[in-house]
Amino acid sequence: MRPDAFLLPAINSDSRFIDVAYSSRSPLHLKHIHAHLLRHGLLTGSSPVAAAILAASTPLRCIPYALSFFHCLPSPPSPHLFNALIRALSDSFLPAAALSYLALMLSSGHRPGRLAFPFALRSAAALCSSSSAAVLHSSAAKCALDVDPFVRTSLADAYSKLGSHDLALKVFQETPQWLLSSNILLWNVAITVSCRSERMNHARSLFDQMPERNVASWNSMIDGYMKAGDVDIAVELFERMPEKNVVSWTTMVAGFSLNRDYERALTTFDSMLGAGIRANNFTLSAALASCAKMGALNAGIRIHEYARRRAFREDGAVGTALVDMYSKCGKVELASQIFAGMKERI
Repeated sequence: MRPDAFLLPAINSDSRFIDVAYSSRSPLHLKHIHAHLLRHGLLTGSSPVAAAILAASTPLRCIPYALSFFHCLPSPPSPHLFNALIRALSDSFLPAAALSYLALMLSSGHRPGRLAFPFALRSAAALCSSSSAAVLHSSAAKCALDVDPFVRTSLADAYSKLGSHDLALKVFQETPQWLLSSNILLWNVAITVSCRSERMNHARSLFDQMPERNVASWNSMIDGYMKAGDVDIAVELFERMPEKNVVSWTTMVAGFSLNRDYERALTTFDSMLGAGIRANNFTLSAALASCAKMGALNAGIRIHEYARRRAFREDGAVGTALVDMYSKCGKVELASQIFAGMKERI
């Protein structure tokens, strides 16, 4: 097949090439686009099309090709292209490579843009590298990007995931007021950090001060109160929520189970289904855990039937919860059958 066989003859602009790159359904398609661009002298290290090819490589799982493409460009890659590659590597769960290419970007004399740091910070957190996060924080400050909303939120989130709760809260506390007034995500990170570090009074103070809340804000507070054993406060917040999603309901089911109120966990699960909310793996696992603790076989069977109707795989967390439930309810043979059929075990 000719290199340009996938392309429309009328394509003669970057925007059209970008559209074709993003609509690619296979690595072969990307390679044909690449060949066409080279053949017609349309590819450079600063081309938006080149960035689109790198971005399109992530869902197609062809990172080796993306790296080869990056290094074989006819001219040095631009900062925009470095940003695209760093994001592609981070999205492909290759955090060490993402940080390596940020280092290469800096050594090449390029100034990282606001899009490079968030994905590099996510990579530092994935590697559990507090030192990398600190270096990135310093670099962002030198580039005057530490007050960018996207970068600032990513800094706090990275410190949170690394367990550096005080640093995460410091990022929040030192944020200019003009930025706080419009950055709901940063408020949510600060609330989550406060809950994880068992500072519920501080979390509640932040929650009450928020200029605007979203579902995630409420969910974090409910989860924090449940884990602190303050079930009544969690229930009060849940009932006040203007909008609930599956995470809200799952947090309640898991929270009741955590606090050994298994009956309430199951009635909440039933209420969720009655409200038309579809359960996810976490909801099913939490509900099945309550069945196991209570020895509630009939409820467990009903949840199992729901999972089958909804085509949930009897694998991973759900499979493990089913095995545990049937074992503790005295159905050892059925538990063994499910265990034997599991391809993914945790």
